[in-house]
Amino acid sequence: MFLPFQPGPPLDQQEIEKILALYDAKIHDHDFYLGQLINFLQNHGLWEKTLLILSADHGEEFYDHQGWGHGHSLYQELIHVPLVMSNAGFLPRGVRIKSPVSLVDLMPTLLSLLDLKPKFEFSYSLEGIDLKDMITHSPLASRQKPIFAELTQGNQKAYTLIDDPWKLIKIIFNGQEHVFLYNLNRDPAEKNDLARLYPQKKEELLGRLESIIARAQKKVFKSLHRRLGKKEKEKLRSLGYIR
Repeated sequence: MFLPFQPGPPLDQQEIEKILALYDAKIHDHDFYLGQLINFLQNHGLWEKTLLILSADHGEEFYDHQGWGHGHSLYQELIHVPLVMSNAGFLPRGVRIKSPVSLVDLMPTLLSLLDLKPKFEFSYSLEGIDLKDMITHSPLASRQKPIFAELTQGNQKAYTLIDDPWKLIKIIFNGQEHVFLYNLNRDPAEKNDLARLYPQKKEELLGRLESIIARAQKKVFKSLHRRLGKKEKEKLRSLGYIR
């Protein structure tokens, strides 16, 4: 699958409902164990000392755009994931940031909230931004940078730029470039492509998207090599990363 040009196999309504039920059951399962974790922290006097973050690396599609699963498109059902942060000690309760944010904002935000400095200097500017001020003082403020995401399947590529409420998707499929434009406020399901109706907005966002792609391609990351200590190996082994 690579949407919207390679849809998934057809599923009848009964099959879709079965998959949804299985997904709901898994959410209930995670919710139960999350509750167990929170109860443990509270019962051991650790809750106010803990910063809990709940998020996901991707969403799931249930035939919203003729596909199912994940990894085949940049529509909202796959890239709009939860980001919940909770700490009874220093985070305000009940705050909901209005503007879309990105998972790349997590690192600079955590460094700021916990007053930490990285052990190394960055040789490049971070794409993420510090959300501390939005969390503590200005939840209605807008994120100062547009949101960027990309997807690659072999020679097929997709890129998206979100500048609330606008979302542009650029797809390279079989060597051909296709551009789609959506207004997420008026069309959250992304059913109405507005690229022809708003050519100036399309070109503006496309130019900004191309700049981000070009900037990313110029970044060079130096690899680091060092020997792992015994404790580090034990931690990685306990997580299943090494044997």
